[in-house]
Amino acid sequence: MRATAQELWSVRLGHMLGGLQPVERLDAVPVAGTVVMLIKVGGHPAIDRRGCAVVRDGQPVRIGEWEAVEIHDPARTAERRYRRAVTTAHLPDRAVRFVKPAGHDWEADCVSPYGEPGPYCQAYAACTKVQGRFVWRRAATWSEVTTLGADLA
Repeated sequence: MRATAQELWSVRLGHMLGGLQPVERLDAVPVAGTVVMLIKVGGHPAIDRRGCAVVRDGQPVRIGEWEAVEIHDPARTAERRYRRAVTTAHLPDRAVRFVKPAGHDWEADCVSPYGEPGPYCQAYAACTKVQGRFVWRRAATWSEVTTLGADLA
């Protein structure tokens, strides 16, 4: 990758889902291990983003934005993986009513695994109310899942 064709920007965790956002333009390549954002030369930092990179041996090496976030903030990796699993499973954040066949096994006020484990980890659903064939469920929050003692590795 040619650093001369793109500007390097320092980054911080900031917007939705803990993503990265550009902060300031860098005049030189920073120290090894630094996560930077690549932006089109003379471009706008929010519009002309060209991806992320990590500095290795004095050169920016392209990486995906999720990988950049993981390097930038490794402490919350499991929480972000769980959030991606919930999004992939199409679980809503607020309780939504679903119609289930008679004799379903959903119970109110419980958290249980939802669907098959995906590429990130297992998603969990919280059932908030059951009334006959109607079931209200939503994505279980991170605190609910960790309280449950689920293995999300």
